[in-house]
Amino acid sequence: MDSGIKAAWQKIKGRPQGEIAAWASGAEGVLEIACMGAIFRLEPGKETITPSSATGGMLLARYGYFLEYLLLWWAALFNGQRLQARPADFISTRRLNGGDMFFRGSHTLPLDALAQKFGNDKAGFLEKSKIFGGRPAELGDASVLLEPAAGFAVCLVLWLEDEEFPSRADILFDPSVERTLPLDVIWCGAMLSILAMLS
Repeated sequence: MDSGIKAAWQKIKGRPQGEIAAWASGAEGVLEIACMGAIFRLEPGKETITPSSATGGMLLARYGYFLEYLLLWWAALFNGQRLQARPADFISTRRLNGGDMFFRGSHTLPLDALAQKFGNDKAGFLEKSKIFGGRPAELGDASVLLEPAAGFAVCLVLWLEDEEFPSRADILFDPSVERTLPLDVIWCGAMLSILAMLS
């Protein structure tokens, strides 16, 4: 992804400042972007990303591979579009255009690990999400909305273990996201969300 990160920085630098200022706060030459309940400062001139909190620092240190690619391409491509759908209308990876093939093999999301960790712990699942700005939704036995980047929302859904079935987890997306971001960036946002909950 190194070449992709370099390309994203160049694309950000090529965007008109006024266009970016319409959706990203910060002083001139600095973009402040919300991500998983934290704020990150992007400085295109220096090509640096700096967290503004301990939570942000943890995310960058542990999951920088996904966070950097996500935030840079979000800044390069985002058009100011905000969350449009209700969680009940969110869609699975299979319904994203090309998602059925993309989210396989090395791009398989660690949803089984999420289900195993919280399969008997609804309260822990909801509480952990609050660290990352999560908000409760009304799907499954428990569900939370997370924003890997402002305007890019995912819904993590948990079904608890019972006498008949093992625990299960899924991730759903606002269908508008694929009009702004390509699948590799969506995947990074999904990975960041799940890994943060597993931390």
